Amino acid sequence: MKRLFVLLISMCLMSNLSAQEFDRVFVFLNKNPNKAVLPQDSVDALMEMHFKNMGDLGTQGKLINAGPFEGGGGLFVMNSPSVDTVKQWLQTDPAVRANRWSIEVYPFTTTVGGSCVVGAVYEMGMYSFVRYAPSNEIANYKSNVNEAKEVSMKQLIASLNEKGDLIMAGYFGSNEGGVLVLKDDSSLEKIKSSAAANTGAITFEFKELWIAKGSFCEE
Repeated sequence: MKRLFVLLISMCLMSNLSAQEFDRVFVFLNKNPNKAVLPQDSVDALMEMHFKNMGDLGTQGKLINAGPFEGGGGLFVMNSPSVDTVKQWLQTDPAVRANRWSIEVYPFTTTVGGSCVVGAVYEMGMYSFVRYAPSNEIANYKSNVNEAKEVSMKQLIASLNEKGDLIMAGYFGSNEGGVLVLKDDSSLEKIKSSAAANTGAITFEFKELWIAKGSFCEE
C-alpha cells in the first residue's frame, strides 16, 4: 500500500511537470569557493573570453539578457525552454568550462512582466532580486502544505503587482521555487512579513542585480 501511495505521488508530480509550459531558462552563475587558483593574467583572459562569448550568444539570439549580482555571481536569461539545449550553449564559454562558477540551470515560466532584449546602447540599473524556494522538500508532498504555500505566494505576487512594485515574476519547474524582480528595496519588508514567509514552507533570498534597464520589459 505504501509503495502504491509513493507511486501515485510520483505520477502526479510528473503529470504536473509535463503540463507546465516553460518560456525561458534561467542560469545562475554562483560563486564557486572550490575554483582553481589561477594567475591573474589567466583569470583576466578567461573573463575576456567569457564576455566575448556572451556577446556571441546575444548576437545569435540565444542570450536574452544577463547581469551580475552585487557581491559576486550573476544571472543569464536564455532564449529557450530546454535545459539540455542551454547546457550545450553554455559549453561555448571557456570560463564556464573552467568551473569559475557553480552553475544552476532551471526552466522558467513567466507570470508577470517578461524578458526583453535591449539595444546596443543601454543604461545599467540596479534591481531588487528575490529568489524563493521550498524550505522543506518533505512538506511539499503534503497537499495541504503545498496548497497553502501556493495560495500565499499568489496573494503576495498579486499584492506586489497591484501596488506597482513588481517588475517581473515567474517560477521554475519541478517545484524549485521562482523569482521576483522589484523596482527597488521598498517592498522587501513587506515580503519578509508576508504570510508566504511566515508559513515556514518558503524561504526567500534577497540580492541586488545589476542589469540593463528594460531587460524585464519594464518601461
